[in-house]
Amino acid sequence: MADAVNIMAYAPPEFLRERGIEVPGIWTRSDDSPSSSTTTTVTANADAPAAAAVWDIYPPEAMSDLRKFIGNIDDIFYSAECSGPAAAKHGDPIHNQETFLTHPMRQLFFEKYHHSCYRIYQNPGDAVFVPAGCAHQVCNYSSAIKVAMDFVSPERVEHCRRLTGEFRQLDSKHPRRLDLLQLGNILWWTFAGKQELSSKRPRKQVKQSATESGSGSKT
Repeated sequence: MADAVNIMAYAPPEFLRERGIEVPGIWTRSDDSPSSSTTTTVTANADAPAAAAVWDIYPPEAMSDLRKFIGNIDDIFYSAECSGPAAAKHGDPIHNQETFLTHPMRQLFFEKYHHSCYRIYQNPGDAVFVPAGCAHQVCNYSSAIKVAMDFVSPERVEHCRRLTGEFRQLDSKHPRRLDLLQLGNILWWTFAGKQELSSKRPRKQVKQSATESGSGSKT
């Protein structure tokens, strides 16, 4: 619903070593012993991603087609005997957060609608920025400690406003229906704070001018 930044603070060193991942300043030793001078041969698994987490981020212009694709995903990838996510049966295919797009799904989506995602490999020390209005998914290949924060940037206010409108159209019992962002309040208090600063600025200038003139008369 807003801009977000996600920072990975920690991932198990064993996981990083198995995949030949070196994180400068965090995990560069061959083991956890600070006095060890030995090295360990790293055997990387070619099938495993060289990251503790992998992100897929789609730009805002892909949202409309992505909704269509996820809404029809049952008919494409699942048979009548096997029930899939059924994202189109209720709510919003994206805001429901019930569907993870696998590689075959992403490939088919690209072939059909010509939208590609931004793939980001995240390891300890990496910060992933997700602009407001971008659909995204993340697959964690290891346990990890992350720090996440949402914020509203001036450049993405319009996208936040659009998302707030989409949430209002959801069913009253939908978990994303509640307006947690409170964009109106954010904008109002930002405007009010700016007005207050603007109103105080001339007073300081007037006071300073009066002080200078007073000191001049004393001289």
